[in-house]
Amino acid sequence: MAMLAGCATWRQQWLTPQAVLRNEHPAVLRATLRDGSRVVLANPAIEHDSLAGISGGRRSVVALSDVAYVSLRYPDQARGTASIGLGVAAGLLALLAATWNN
Repeated sequence: MAMLAGCATWRQQWLTPQAVLRNEHPAVLRATLRDGSRVVLANPAIEHDSLAGISGGRRSVVALSDVAYVSLRYPDQARGTASIGLGVAAGLLALLAATWNN
């Protein structure tokens, strides 16, 4: 399960940040700013004309006018399946190597 938690991708949302928060209620979102920089916000909220949340353990506020778009994290099933397959294969190889040496 720990391997599956890391298998996620960010997907750009085509709605405004306000609509994304209203419709999706995300615990975390990534804002891509007009200058190309990105900020990941936990517990995001709209406050007046800004997008606010926790980033790096500190409160962060970004003007909505600076946000180009927001993205949400979704599980990447293909990566998850591949990770499980590689984990099983590695386990079998380790078991085979352990029995081969005895």
